[in-house]
Amino acid sequence: MNNTTQTDTMTVIGAYFERDKAQLARISIDAGLVIKDKVNRIVHPDLSLGGIKAVFGARQDYQEIELLDREHGYSSSLVNVRDWILDGPKPDFVCLAAFGPLPAYRGYESTPLLPPRINEYPLSAPPLKIFENFHASLKKIGIKHSITKDTFALAAYEFFNRRLQQIEPHGVLPQDLICYVNVGHGIGIGYCCEGSPWEPRTFPEVGHMHIRKSDFENIASVCKAHTSCLAGFATVRAINKRLGKYSDARPETAFQALPPNLPDDIIQVEAHYLAQLCASINQLIAPDLIILGGPVADIPGIVEATRQQYLDQLHIASSFDPHPRLPRTNYIRGASNDHDGRAGVWGALLLGARHLGPRLR
Repeated sequence: MNNTTQTDTMTVIGAYFERDKAQLARISIDAGLVIKDKVNRIVHPDLSLGGIKAVFGARQDYQEIELLDREHGYSSSLVNVRDWILDGPKPDFVCLAAFGPLPAYRGYESTPLLPPRINEYPLSAPPLKIFENFHASLKKIGIKHSITKDTFALAAYEFFNRRLQQIEPHGVLPQDLICYVNVGHGIGIGYCCEGSPWEPRTFPEVGHMHIRKSDFENIASVCKAHTSCLAGFATVRAINKRLGKYSDARPETAFQALPPNLPDDIIQVEAHYLAQLCASINQLIAPDLIILGGPVADIPGIVEATRQQYLDQLHIASSFDPHPRLPRTNYIRGASNDHDGRAGVWGALLLGARHLGPRLR
């Protein structure tokens, strides 16, 4: 880490992986925002309201790099990502957020918390090995970094953006714990607690949570592993199958974009499954706010229908309320969708800044 007596700024890089591209951004933070101890080591970045404004107000060097699929060279794409990171001043911290099974690298030494795992997941996800190589190449040249799930970056973005806008989730409790659910080609979940990612030892796979099928369901599960899970009934592929746009016999149709609007019957079936997930999150974690994001949740009517079915499933509208201090009407919300589709990379930047904290003494 650069000594703040020799520089006026600290450089943070965020990298956010989508299915077909990587979003990269570099910002410089005024070193005056950093709190130091007696021997001038960085103790904690000031990410109070003033610090958040400084991060969001920093000039962002931005780049998008196409990610080739596994068959055609994901590794080559990540080399381009690495080269972009190195093409500039040496960063004080790099935070990479991506989808799919990942090696859980975090902390000062960036050592893996888990041994390497066999790559048994869809071809649309980047191979685990390329992230291990990425970690090794950055560690070799002394760049501190973390690798986390995309949903943790999105949760961090929502946390800090709502603090910046001074938005309280429901006007009663502070938004200390936010849960972000990303509903797209898969279903991911991430938490942000007091501005830090609430990361488990390994990353959650909520998409394979068992669910109760809707009485109005008319398709079989699209998940190859389970006959009754969220990934099988609540993803883009499942909706396209209900619309007649996806067939198991034509796998190339799996990643078609959804139409801008959906029939109400499909919205209600989708909400049935997302409400079960939200009810489980409420019962297990009781966060201050649940945010639904991603291409499915962005469709008009999905969030509102999920909110209503969530209330119905918990019987809150009648007699049972498991958490009376949590709100009933706006507990589940849609994503902010600010910053021109760059929420993920902004979240990675904010987590990168947050990593310049007590754990990095």
